Amino acid sequence: MPDENISADPLPSVDNPASDSDIKAKIDSVKDAVTNLKDAAVTKAEDLKAVATAKADELKSAGTAKYNELKNVGTAKFQDAKAAATAKYHDAKAAFDAKKAELTEQGKAQYAQAKTKAQTVHADSEIYVKENPTQAILIALGIGFLIGLLLRASKK
Repeated sequence: MPDENISADPLPSVDNPASDSDIKAKIDSVKDAVTNLKDAAVTKAEDLKAVATAKADELKSAGTAKYNELKNVGTAKFQDAKAAATAKYHDAKAAFDAKKAELTEQGKAQYAQAKTKAQTVHADSEIYVKENPTQAILIALGIGFLIGLLLRASKK
């Protein structure tokens, strides 16, 4: 980009000697052109720096916004998963407690039946022994004899 301060006149030649003032004027003109170019370059560099800084700030803001968005989404997903897990835990605990109560009731009922049956067998045994004492003693002796034989055989 040619500067308007530089003239299109050719440099003086040996055949056309220029005066010292013409040369000084041309040098000053070149110095002014260099200074103008330098100032323009500095201005352009400052403008470019300002644009780059603005773009960096814009990207930083966009990155921060995206980070916050993703963080919020992640937090929401975590909270959803936590709520679902808590609900499943409570459902499982309720099912366990219900089954525990059901089995406890069944166990109590079976215990009561066994207790009643044992009391009935005990009462019937007492009646049988009272009505048939000799037969009861002989049965008891026979059972004792068999148990003795079995214990003796198991020791060998």
